[in-house]
Amino acid sequence: MSLVQDLAGWLRWERQGKLSREYALRGQGGEIASLAWPKPLLDQAEGRIGGQAYALSRRGILHPVAKVLRAPFDDEVAIARLSIGGARIELAHGAAYELTRPSAWKTRWTLVDDQGRELASINVPALKARVGEVAVSTEGRREKYLPLLLLISWYVIVPKLGQGGG
Repeated sequence: MSLVQDLAGWLRWERQGKLSREYALRGQGGEIASLAWPKPLLDQAEGRIGGQAYALSRRGILHPVAKVLRAPFDDEVAIARLSIGGARIELAHGAAYELTRPSAWKTRWTLVDDQGRELASINVPALKARVGEVAVSTEGRREKYLPLLLLISWYVIVPKLGQGGG
């Protein structure tokens, strides 16, 4: 099954254990991506999509920015300009996306492209804070960078949930 087919329908980010700092994005065909914070209290994470590894790190206090580097050559593939309500994700080739949460009281985020088309939504049920339910739209299934965008989005969301990821 191809990665595009795996993204059809509902996906889930699942925490690997109650105290774990490791998450896996699963679809109908199995694991699509993983994200882990190897050291507690650090903003550095390691991601994987298929066989490709990524390093994610956050810097700054007033205007925090997260960088995403592709291993093994540390090519910068994206940056995320973080805000209270989400992030603006800019890929190296110039495309931009917005990850937004309608209010601090909601646990649902929406990922849209630079033309305002919703690609995916991520909902964290109140009683299941270890899970992120991902709904991918028809437009989202056509987005070739969606797995990377979902990885970056989860990296932004987890610390906002207070789950000790980063």
